[in-house]
Amino acid sequence: MLKENKRTSPAFITDESVYANSHQNRNPNFCLKTLVTAANSSLLEMEKSLLTAINVEVSNHIPDDIVFFILSKLPLKSLKRFGCVRKSWSLLFDDNCFMTMFRSNLLTKDHPYYDYTSVFVQTKHGAYYDNYRYRLHSLSGDNIVELDWPNPFPCPIQEEDNYSPSSSEEEDEESEDNRVPPVTRFLIVGSVSINGTLCLDNQYSKAELCLWKPTTNEFKVIPSSPILSIPYYRVSPVHAQVGYDHVKDDYKVIRSMGAFPNPKLPPVYFWDLYSLNSNTWSTIEADVPRSIDNVDVYTDGVCHWWGEREKHAYLVSFDFSNESFITTLIPSYVDDSDAFNYAVGRTLVLLNGSIALILTHSETYMFHISILGELGIKDSWTKLFIIGPLPPLWNPIGSAKKNKILFQNKYGGLALFDLSNKTIEEICVIPNTTFCKTVLHKESDLPIGGINN
Repeated sequence: MLKENKRTSPAFITDESVYANSHQNRNPNFCLKTLVTAANSSLLEMEKSLLTAINVEVSNHIPDDIVFFILSKLPLKSLKRFGCVRKSWSLLFDDNCFMTMFRSNLLTKDHPYYDYTSVFVQTKHGAYYDNYRYRLHSLSGDNIVELDWPNPFPCPIQEEDNYSPSSSEEEDEESEDNRVPPVTRFLIVGSVSINGTLCLDNQYSKAELCLWKPTTNEFKVIPSSPILSIPYYRVSPVHAQVGYDHVKDDYKVIRSMGAFPNPKLPPVYFWDLYSLNSNTWSTIEADVPRSIDNVDVYTDGVCHWWGEREKHAYLVSFDFSNESFITTLIPSYVDDSDAFNYAVGRTLVLLNGSIALILTHSETYMFHISILGELGIKDSWTKLFIIGPLPPLWNPIGSAKKNKILFQNKYGGLALFDLSNKTIEEICVIPNTTFCKTVLHKESDLPIGGINN
């Protein structure tokens, strides 16, 4: 009987060990249990093989609309990298339907960068050294309120304002009354506050910096750099940026310096770095492009600015934790104009956490917005928006909240442009402004330097 079963039964009961074991025991219950176990094992193997085949088939036939939906939610850096997986994925940036989804996801996603953040607007009034002042405003919705500056520096000009004028001087009383207090000559360094702390550059003395916390009105004067005492013909700061070193829990200032040994010799440029923890300056030697027109942004411990060298445009980045520079060439398909073509303006903003470069074509009122996918990778720049013409708008100032960019018109009016629905929201008019910038600020009650305390 066993021989007959061996000849006519399925393959899974023909195992010699099963036959020998069952033949040896001669127990019907044992034989039945053995057959059931072997049958179940074989069915499981068949099920696994079938599921594997189904999974392979399904993975090779995911509908394109589902693939596009998933890819459209990826960061630009990841999307660029996945272009090597399939040729069709590398061509997605030429697909209008996909790019519409990608832009929408970029603009609507929430980013912690804007949580509990207010927008400061700094304006400059007047163009000459003896006849200008800076004003600071806080922007909340469609309301704007002017703020008072601190007074950390004693200034001889301020003392002169207290003297009693003579009779001849009284005739020019109106002009004397219009003299600007020196405490209004502060330029905010960078585009953000670090732990609620702003860095102020005293424009009466380019080498004087101080830290200021608007919430508590606490301030700290930064000591002068020893490099200023070197017997050069003249040493002058060119531009400065602020940032946070998350490794050492330190507030830092990086400053480009120009040394002019002789009026007939070209200047020598280097970098000065201040550490709040040590309250000292140190020198960094690096041959990287300097900032042009203070076009800069900051995010995640790295500051970025737009620079130019030998008619090539760069994004220059400085990492405050490892104190190193990264340069990213800006390709011609993003910026093909000459750096000194004043008909084209350049503004760096943060667009929902992404670094964005806005090119403003003032003659046509057109705005081109490109974002960077990965630092150091030239081809990761992608032009996402071409907006306009928008004659009411003139100059992009900086990012406000999420998908909104603050603009200024020719008459000093401020307006918010919403990239998601292409609407313009007029805010107010600040007349006679010759300079305007935005600063993102988060309030903090911690003392200056208490980043993680």
